[in-house]
Amino acid sequence: YEHEAVELTLGGNSEITGVLVSTIDGEKRIQANKGVALCCGGFENNDVMKSNYLRNPGRPIGTPYNTGNG
Repeated sequence: YEHEAVELTLGGNSEITGVLVSTIDGEKRIQANKGVALCCGGFENNDVMKSNYLRNPGRPIGTPYNTGNG
């Protein structure tokens, strides 16, 4: 929680080896052991993405933290 993915880190043969995240304490590199799973949630509270991707954006629903930023 409270970590935003900034960049995937790559190994010598372009495989994903970890991720650089932004935290409340600054950036942190996390090394992957067996892989990286991206769980980005929705974007129902991102006005720009709603107007681009939804036919009828309407009012916010779900958690106010779902802004589509990973």
